[in-house]
Amino acid sequence: MYIIYNNLVDDNLAKKANEILYKTPELTIYRLDVSVNNKEMIINGVVPFEFYKELAYKNLENID
Repeated sequence: MYIIYNNLVDDNLAKKANEILYKTPELTIYRLDVSVNNKEMIINGVVPFEFYKELAYKNLENID
């Protein structure tokens, strides 16, 4: 049961994170994708400047 619950939580977090990145106009064109494993987010993708990387981290920092 715990494994199923953990997977549901991870999937929900990934969905929320990807939605936040997609709704951020500055980041939409870079096609960033978030994967979550044990509540640890990994942002996949390439951005040209450190500013965009920091913006992505800042937007995802307080996600529940």
